[in-house]
Amino acid sequence: MIKRDLKMKKIILYPLIIFSLLALTACEVNDTYYVDNVPPNPPSGIEVYNGDNRVDLSWDENRESDVAGYNVYYSYSYHDKYTLIGSS
Repeated sequence: MIKRDLKMKKIILYPLIIFSLLALTACEVNDTYYVDNVPPNPPSGIEVYNGDNRVDLSWDENRESDVAGYNVYYSYSYHDKYTLIGSS
């Protein structure tokens, strides 16, 4: 009985392992993927509206396909630490 169970497990397990290995090796894995090192263009058409303790920013839409959005930072000085205040 034990030998039959072991034989049945081998009959099921070996083809499953072979199929898995074939499926993994058949996938077209390309380790040399394209890395885009070119930063997107900065926003253009920037408009600033300021008022009572508030600043509103707007800019033209960037048509580049690899731009997901922009982060907006502020600092009280050019050389100070910048703090993220919003994202588009």
